[in-house]
Amino acid sequence: MHFCQILTFSPAEFLVPLARHAEEVGFDAVAFSDHIVYPIGFETSYPYSADGMPAYSPTSPWMDPLVAIAACAAATERLRFFTNVYVLGYRHPIAVAKQVSSTSFLAGGRLAFGVGAGWLREEFEALDEPFERRGARMVEAIGVMRSLWSGEPVEHHGAFYDFSCVQMSPAPVDPIPVLFGGHTDLAVTRAARMGDGWLGLDYPVDELLAIVDRLHGLRREAGRSDEPFEIATGLRAKPEPEVCRELEGHGVTTLLTSAFGFGRSDPNDLDACRDAMTSYAERFIHPQRI
Repeated sequence: MHFCQILTFSPAEFLVPLARHAEEVGFDAVAFSDHIVYPIGFETSYPYSADGMPAYSPTSPWMDPLVAIAACAAATERLRFFTNVYVLGYRHPIAVAKQVSSTSFLAGGRLAFGVGAGWLREEFEALDEPFERRGARMVEAIGVMRSLWSGEPVEHHGAFYDFSCVQMSPAPVDPIPVLFGGHTDLAVTRAARMGDGWLGLDYPVDELLAIVDRLHGLRREAGRSDEPFEIATGLRAKPEPEVCRELEGHGVTTLLTSAFGFGRSDPNDLDACRDAMTSYAERFIHPQRI
């Protein structure tokens, strides 16, 4: 099992030292979430909480994930990086393809690009982008980006994007895996049929395994069972060795986790953050690698 430390909401000045420390103590990856702005007084209901409100505020630190990944990649050697998830629905795919390609190139191919359609209507409105049909727009955008990453001349004439022949350089040295986030039927189906993997939130073990089995069934139907596929997800259970073995047996590859919930008392204390990561690694990661 691989372990990915989520660094979203850590103070910006902590990101590079925490990425270095994650690598040192045994984490396999770190992840960064994405929003551009926080619309004050928004009315859209957050789909992943019971009360419809997210667990962050207007002053929560949201570093651009690709900028953060580029900085952390320059300071590490083996650590992988996930965007979890990048809101593709309100961005143009040519610009994003360039940013992702450049980040992957500089990171030595250590980037896994997790995407979502987006949920916050008021953020789309602030960016003057349509909220409607954002999922279909995201699907077309991924096709555009994969074509551009080939390094070959590309032209595109689709429902949402239309451009004459262009070419992007440098092309990524390594293929950039695209993982789709979300647990709705539509999100899981997209991941199974189009993605190189799936990104989940946090679930009880039984609920997670039901989603994973659904993914495998859809991939069999699509004739994709033999293709590599990452499953990276949170878990509402302690990642003890026996739990991780069960998840691995069902094809789960990575746990998206936060050591800070297991011991950090002050998010603005860098040493406390490091100590929490060290303790988590000693408790959960190291015993699985003996």
